Amino acid sequence: MGLLKTFSRHSIVLQVMPMQTYQDTAAENAKEVAGKWPLGYITTTSTGFALKEKFRKAGANTQNIVFVDAISRAINDGPAQADGCYYTSKPAALGEIEKTSQRLIRHGFRHFVFDSLTGFFSCRKKAHAKEFVANLAKRFRKNGVKCVFYSLEEPKNAKRLIGMEGLADFVLKAKAPKKVRAKQKAQKEKKKQSRKNESESGRGS
Repeated sequence: MGLLKTFSRHSIVLQVMPMQTYQDTAAENAKEVAGKWPLGYITTTSTGFALKEKFRKAGANTQNIVFVDAISRAINDGPAQADGCYYTSKPAALGEIEKTSQRLIRHGFRHFVFDSLTGFFSCRKKAHAKEFVANLAKRFRKNGVKCVFYSLEEPKNAKRLIGMEGLADFVLKAKAPKKVRAKQKAQKEKKKQSRKNESESGRGS
């Protein structure tokens, strides 16, 4: 099930993904949603610039994506706003993240990505982080906003996600989009063929 189809049935979605498919799935989701709707992308793990380039290469309409970047200004000094991107002063500036997301909602944005709970929980007190996410999800629902919260599927995240599943209307687990799975299958076949060719070449020498 694609993310847009999921959004047609559910408002708040928790998507739990393995590391191997995370980046490709995020790019495919951005391409799918931004191809139809303006997309607000809250990032606490990668810079808005890096994500914009990655999504552009994946064929996403990056002109239809506005990033809320909670990383860049923690690394280097810079402006609070640039083309297609708002910067918070630091990842822990929860009020700024909330204020900026509300600004986008006032400008008509009704689809959001929160990337990711994994990075968000790792550098904050558990209780404060969960309270913030719960309040953010509540405000999104109140404003008729659709949002997917990303998380890595790994043992150390299991306890962190306790309670988070209850906040979501739907949980997507461990299955990448069809296009991503097809890409991974092609890559595996290519590696398999490469090893086969190397083996045959070794026997012939």
